[in-house]
Amino acid sequence: MEPEAGKFPDPLNDEIGKCVLEFRKHAAWTKEKHLAWAQVEQKLIKARYQWFWGRPQRYELGPKGDSYLYEVPVTQMGFLSAYQGHLVRLIVTAQSRHDRKIMVGLFNRDLLLPTLAKDSALQSKVE
Repeated sequence: MEPEAGKFPDPLNDEIGKCVLEFRKHAAWTKEKHLAWAQVEQKLIKARYQWFWGRPQRYELGPKGDSYLYEVPVTQMGFLSAYQGHLVRLIVTAQSRHDRKIMVGLFNRDLLLPTLAKDSALQSKVE
């Protein structure tokens, strides 16, 4: 996978994203952070996200809760080949020393368009 090609920051503007934002607000693993993570996992399962194990260097993902959007190319091989031609969210749900448990699911393109429009409007103001 070439992460730079077709990789977009996760706007976190959907139901799952709002739960991820709530999870990321907590610095320490308090009871509230555990509850927030449980909500994220429930939302991912309800949205029928699938999981696989991957290397953090290959997918450029960090700790639990790290995510981004990826436009899966039609030439994609491996686990993500089931999503060829689709926009997906990749999110870390567990980690070990050398691997990450990554959940992947379809992302609604309509939710991405307002974010890209804001970015282009900001860039035109800067120029």
